Amino acid sequence: MQSQEMRPLETSSERSGEVVENSTKAMEVKLEENSEPMTPNYVVFLRELFVGMIGVHALYIFVNFIFRNYPGSLLSLLLTISAIYTHFDRRVATYSLNTGIELLLGITIGLSVYSPVQGFEKYFNDSNLKRVTLPQLVYCALFALISIILARFEYKFNQKRIINSKRT
Repeated sequence: MQSQEMRPLETSSERSGEVVENSTKAMEVKLEENSEPMTPNYVVFLRELFVGMIGVHALYIFVNFIFRNYPGSLLSLLLTISAIYTHFDRRVATYSLNTGIELLLGITIGLSVYSPVQGFEKYFNDSNLKRVTLPQLVYCALFALISIILARFEYKFNQKRIINSKRT
């Protein structure tokens, strides 16, 4: 058997017969031309954090049930369903809608913690529930911020995708 010598640094072009150097820069240019924009690591991290925050909202469903605060558990359920839908959809509109829902329901919970709101009196009257619920307000604000960042990334990602499709 004869062994063929392989040259990893050179490849021959079939059309012109010329030898082309296969450097890393040439490979990077080909990858940039032929592939879609890559997702940065911070976006991957924020998406994982987004999923973790969905779990926190689900936890507050059960916390509200333990304290027999059924309207609060309904709000937490709505936040959880909205976040799950947003995570699977990943469009700018759903991230924006999720931001609005998080802020509005977070404001509702915050107002009911500090003043008696009809239907949500349990937040105002129960000091233990109030102590447990205050971090939920921070989570709602953080969740809204993450949704805004991810919406911004998705918008820019779609713009790059449109530009790349116009080139071809």
